[in-house]
Amino acid sequence: MIYQYFFEVSIVWLIFLIIYKFLLGYETFFQKNRVYLISAVMIGLLLPLVRLLPFSFQTDILPVTGLYILEDGLSITGLNNVVSDNPGINWSVIILMFYLAGVLLGVSRLIYGLNKIYKLRSEALVVSKNGYTLVVTNTFHLPFSFFKMVFVNRDMLEHKAIKEILKHEMTHVKHAHSFDVFFLELVTIFFWWNPLIYLYKHAIKETHEFLADQLACDTGSKAGYSRLLLSQDESSVQLALTHQFFQSHLKNRIKMLDKSNSSNFRLFKYLIVIPVALLMIIIFSASSDFHDHHSIPEELIVKLDKSMDQNLFDNGINPTGETNVVQLYSSLKNEFPKYSSYIETQIVRKAKEYGYDLGFDHHENGKYCISQSSTEISFPERIHPIVKADSIPDKGRAELFK
Repeated sequence: MIYQYFFEVSIVWLIFLIIYKFLLGYETFFQKNRVYLISAVMIGLLLPLVRLLPFSFQTDILPVTGLYILEDGLSITGLNNVVSDNPGINWSVIILMFYLAGVLLGVSRLIYGLNKIYKLRSEALVVSKNGYTLVVTNTFHLPFSFFKMVFVNRDMLEHKAIKEILKHEMTHVKHAHSFDVFFLELVTIFFWWNPLIYLYKHAIKETHEFLADQLACDTGSKAGYSRLLLSQDESSVQLALTHQFFQSHLKNRIKMLDKSNSSNFRLFKYLIVIPVALLMIIIFSASSDFHDHHSIPEELIVKLDKSMDQNLFDNGINPTGETNVVQLYSSLKNEFPKYSSYIETQIVRKAKEYGYDLGFDHHENGKYCISQSSTEISFPERIHPIVKADSIPDKGRAELFK
């Protein structure tokens, strides 16, 4: 189940990322691109869960006989295979441990970054400003913002372009860009193995810089602002979880500064998100029934395999039998309600192997009847009576229809 969820999240992220790269990434609607990217990540996390909603666009999907996918990702052919008592290397456990190690590393990295920022602030001069807090540090680092705080090295205050730098960082503060970064860091902890999340992080940070650059040089010279970007050393180490004025997107940032604003007519391209999202909702909802029929619990398969022998079908639906079809079906249906149609299909299939035809007749209010006849001869006396299967007592006896 979790593997399928990860796969479906990746599919959604990939589709929306392709749309962004080829249709939206070159537009100057930076704020809308920011909303699009964050929404794409959130939609990717939520859309695969649509199968949990109480509706479906697809019904009456029959399971494929012969191949069934177990919950642990293994597959078996047919239902008569013997489950090995010595499965060998448990790859599921190994993969899980490897995944959890990556999660633990991500959590450690997040805590380390937050602690580093906390130490910088605790050793710095903190000055409250209108709408933000200026943190003047003695440690050398590039100017950066973190939520409502702007961190600047004391020597940087003497920089000739300090006003433009602070205006740039205040844009990050005003638009709450740190929330985007922090959200993506949390998602990365659980999807550290997925390269798509790193592409989204790069795209959203780049979009943040485009927006901040655009607002920072509205009242100044674009050429002078571009020279300011080019004059800085890009080799400095960046702090995690922060926005820094001098980041590694210089080429694209300067390119976007020189680009004319996109025409409002191009906003229609964002509407493509609506049909794409609806289509994926339909696909995931339709696949929920298919998944339910194919992710058969191994316990159910084993119980069916052990219970369906010659004696079961010889006893048939005879209420005096110690074990019979009615008792088996009722017991498994109550224990595995999601897989009632699968149980029914397998009982019918197995009965045919022993020369019997079974029929399930479902009625209103969840009631059902089971009829049985032999396929070997067609004499009426070989036909067992129909049993009222929904009235089975606890001991497994059945009441015959009169």
